[in-house]
Amino acid sequence: MQQVPFVDLVPSDGRAVFLQPFYDEDEKTFKQYFQRGGELSFVYAEPVEACYWAKSIFDQSHDLYIPLIDVVSKHYSFDSTQKALLSIIRDILNMSIVLEKYFIFLNIFKETRNPVISGLIATELEYFFGIVRSMYDLMQRILNDLWVRSKKRSLRDTFRKMVQQTSHQLKERYDLPDSMICFYDAIRRFFFDCREIRDGIYHRGLGFDTIFCLEDGFAFKKDLDWSPMSILSGFDIWPQEKVKKNNLVSVLALISYVIRESMKYLEEFTSALSESVERLEPISRNYCVFLRGPYTHHLLRLDKYLEKQWI
Repeated sequence: MQQVPFVDLVPSDGRAVFLQPFYDEDEKTFKQYFQRGGELSFVYAEPVEACYWAKSIFDQSHDLYIPLIDVVSKHYSFDSTQKALLSIIRDILNMSIVLEKYFIFLNIFKETRNPVISGLIATELEYFFGIVRSMYDLMQRILNDLWVRSKKRSLRDTFRKMVQQTSHQLKERYDLPDSMICFYDAIRRFFFDCREIRDGIYHRGLGFDTIFCLEDGFAFKKDLDWSPMSILSGFDIWPQEKVKKNNLVSVLALISYVIRESMKYLEEFTSALSESVERLEPISRNYCVFLRGPYTHHLLRLDKYLEKQWI
């Protein structure tokens, strides 16, 4: 492991080294290390959909710095923690894929003028809220895993069971630090709204039945009085000047808003995690972990999509 340039500490405390490609600044290329028997070899391999180690972000137009990935990879990279992190990474990549498919479907509609494509958007939205919901239980799995290791006691096993408790209960039952309690307080309403939408779709037969196909985007009626629409109407997404005739609002804005809020809370969770569980000595001091994928550029354009809404 001492051959690997981004490794400053070979851990002996049960942590693993997150062997992802790294950018060699001297050779101006990516290398991927891997184990071959009892030795370590490398190949030249540029990441397409993967994390990578680098001293700075390689491509500002596509690549992301997500603090949770970096912090876990450096300080908390136990096998069980890393498995939950890898699932979160897959959820983030899938969110970018949802946005890519939105534009693919919109281009198909523009070419064919066939409104039956609305069904593809409806099912994509149902899938999307499943991704969003699952990411929070994975965050809870990371916290619980590290809490057991450091405090020798467990927390509740799902995010819902934690966030539904009051600040006083979280303090008295688990002795959580104020930063983590503040995180649960801040996310409570957004989480339960997304959960209610997801449960309505997956458990009560509700869904996005009527999607309208327009020249500049897909839409639904904001003022319907049934879930999930009744919940969405409370989201501060659609300013009046962006609402079309008959109270039609942008699907693109909805997806972008939910992803943006989810990424914001993921960052707040990372900050609270670092204050709740002592950081172990970093495996790498001079490198950070970044994420890239074929569609991650959409995640850098969320504010633009929210501002424009109709493309």
